[in-house]
Amino acid sequence: MSASDPTRTEPAKSGDHIPPVLVRGAAVIVVFALVLTTVASVVAPPERGAPVTEAEIVASRDIEFRPTADNGVVVWDVAGQAPIVTFQGKEGGFIRVVERALAFERGRRAKIDDAAPFRLTAHADGRLAIRDLATGRVIDINAFGPANAEAFAALL
Repeated sequence: MSASDPTRTEPAKSGDHIPPVLVRGAAVIVVFALVLTTVASVVAPPERGAPVTEAEIVASRDIEFRPTADNGVVVWDVAGQAPIVTFQGKEGGFIRVVERALAFERGRRAKIDDAAPFRLTAHADGRLAIRDLATGRVIDINAFGPANAEAFAALL
């Protein structure tokens, strides 16, 4: 075989070019990312603490989540100064997840009163919501399905 043999393949050189289809594909991805970023920055997110529903409040209870020594949690009625329910171990899964999400939000902010209660409300249209009175954050409980809404309704 001679050096001028056309069937011989040589390793790619650093000066070789990138196929045009790959360049166009990368350009499309970059443009798409820029469009998504622009849309996300222009569209305003919903205001934190905005009411979940405009329906009349038919029941409301201020509650606290108090940890127990054995890794449980007590849901405490602030007005009645009495426990509503105590969850041990993995009991109260969804309620505990919501409590952790609200506590995480408080932890992200400075100078938040950890002792401030949460307000659980039932609305005339059947919606349930929990509001963190310290941060103003509202979680629409019904958005997580009827079984999870029933768990919170039992606290009222």
